[in-house]
Amino acid sequence: MSFTAEDFLLIRYLGSLPRKNNRVKVDIAKLGETTTIDMDRFLEKLVFFQSLGLITITGIPKDDTLKSKLIRLVRQIDYRFLANRIPEVDYDAVRRAAAELILRIPGSSLNDVPPSPILMGELIRQRSHLISSLLNLLYSKEYDTKTSDELVKSLKEVEATLEEIEGMGGALGSDMYSMLQDIREKLEEDLLRTVIGELEREKLELTVSQTEERLEEIVQALGRYFLTESNEAQVTSYLKVELELLRARLHLGEITKEEYNYLYRDLLRKAKAGQLGSTDAYLKVIDAVVKQLGEQLEALKAIKTHEFKIDKTIFEIMESRTQKTVSLLGDISDEIKRITKLLERVSSYA
Repeated sequence: MSFTAEDFLLIRYLGSLPRKNNRVKVDIAKLGETTTIDMDRFLEKLVFFQSLGLITITGIPKDDTLKSKLIRLVRQIDYRFLANRIPEVDYDAVRRAAAELILRIPGSSLNDVPPSPILMGELIRQRSHLISSLLNLLYSKEYDTKTSDELVKSLKEVEATLEEIEGMGGALGSDMYSMLQDIREKLEEDLLRTVIGELEREKLELTVSQTEERLEEIVQALGRYFLTESNEAQVTSYLKVELELLRARLHLGEITKEEYNYLYRDLLRKAKAGQLGSTDAYLKVIDAVVKQLGEQLEALKAIKTHEFKIDKTIFEIMESRTQKTVSLLGDISDEIKRITKLLERVSSYA
């Protein structure tokens, strides 16, 4: 791990504070007044120190800006976990510490804490499976109304949960798109300031390093978020063998379907960060998902126009939400490509 001058400034400041029971109390308001530390850069470190029990963060004001920063920090922690940059034990502790700080802001509630994207991803996969099952049933000679009604009921339950999560700020893509825009605008601004002589080259290089790190985390997180059996072709041969062994255990009856689903997702999540290769490999996964969602849209339209009498109101809602997801993923992919080209420009300028 490398340390910047600001890192040492924070460490020196924390070391100067009085200790009680081997813990240091850090007043956020006083921290901003006493030092030149950029709170955006060090809020995550403070939360991490609190999760370790090294400090106690106090003096949390009723501040909408601070709340927004903490909510975004929770999302960043999620992305790093999805990208396998944070071990599970650290992820749980750090996310909990950040969530507790949000809840300590006067007027905050659990609705302000973004739900884990892991749940959202599982619901999306479950919905896709139910849509495929229903479509196959409708065109099958073995069609029966009872099974069809059960599938529609399950789809309604999944859709209601998705709607509830999105209402709590759980829409993964919108936050991700906003973050990508912010890091691109920051890089553009610092490049321009460097060109006109307002900013030192070292500051631009630091921004480039931070941009590359954040971009890689987001792309890998999104790629793993949507990684399923349908795009396993992107994974390495080692992971393919592990997945085949897992399927063999299921077929032999050594594990149940529920255990298989859990172990399958866990195996994909625990794959090392570089397992899929370059950023381009993750972009291919994202592009494949956009294509799959497009096919899902066609399936929804086919179900809506089918002659069988089923409650079709839910499919209009799903079609609208899926269309928004396709559009958002397209925007995210375009933003990733813009940042990549901008990094190339900065490199050529250097």
